[in-house]
Amino acid sequence: MKPVKIIIHALGGVLILSVVFFLFSFAYTSLETISAQNIQSRLTDVQNKAKEKKKDYEEWMNFEKNYKKFKDNYLMKSEQFDQFKHELQTILRKNGVEFAPLKYSIETIFSDVVKISVRFELSGAYENIKRFIHEMENKKEMILFKKIELNKKRTGQTVEGEFVMEVYFVR
Repeated sequence: MKPVKIIIHALGGVLILSVVFFLFSFAYTSLETISAQNIQSRLTDVQNKAKEKKKDYEEWMNFEKNYKKFKDNYLMKSEQFDQFKHELQTILRKNGVEFAPLKYSIETIFSDVVKISVRFELSGAYENIKRFIHEMENKKEMILFKKIELNKKRTGQTVEGEFVMEVYFVR
């Protein structure tokens, strides 16, 4: 073989080897980059989950304080029960609604929280009953209507109804 052909074959071989090496290097660095991005995204996910867990932990650590704040803001004191009964009757009268005697049943929810169910029947104009419901629902304290059944009387514009309310008190 002539020396020129040997040199051309050698240079061609070196060229092929360098292209193969370049492709291998490019593939390797691409895989490294993809792997690094994948690891970075997983690290970010883990950091976000850690922040969420920390927030949950802090909420649990403040649970007693939040529970006390909830009781202070939304539950009536048990000493206010007589005042609540009087206020309920006053609101019923103020809205022009006739009502039967109120019936109460007491249930202990937690050691310091009591649920009192108030059952009563009333009659009056629909607008007056609606105003009564609205006024009770806008109270800051936790007063829930569990059952409202309204029936229109056969004569006149009077509506009769049965109400069951739940009121929560703290001891």
